Amino acid sequence: MLTIEYIPLPMIDSVFPLIEKGLDRINGRNGKEENNEQILWALKNNPRVMLYFAYWGDLYMGFFIAKIDQYADRREFCIYKGFKIPGVGQIDDATWELVNELAQKYECGYITFYSNRKGWQRQAGKYGFQPKTVQYIREIDHAGR
Repeated sequence: MLTIEYIPLPMIDSVFPLIEKGLDRINGRNGKEENNEQILWALKNNPRVMLYFAYWGDLYMGFFIAKIDQYADRREFCIYKGFKIPGVGQIDDATWELVNELAQKYECGYITFYSNRKGWQRQAGKYGFQPKTVQYIREIDHAGR
């Protein structure tokens, strides 16, 4: 059975080494959006960014970092980063029920996540998520282009 645990601010420094390898794997798959120091800074300094550990029974199965995004017309519970240890537990209906409960706790009207991975595209459709935007990005060439 899946359970999740909020990691309070005073514990962030001591548990951060546990999630660094997962963050490195995420960044290796998706491209590095920010470095681990920036993520640590956000966890410690932005009250809308929160760390949760996930357990499958007694086994640690991974983590996710959530953030609350506030817009003029809506409030979103965003799964900002997440990592699941391969072979431990599963992401299923119960997972999304727990995420839904968290979103309601924070008075959010939407749940969002971002991924360019095909597996997450399949998960998204299965659980009622709709694509909203496509981001285009280009690196700036500081040598004159």
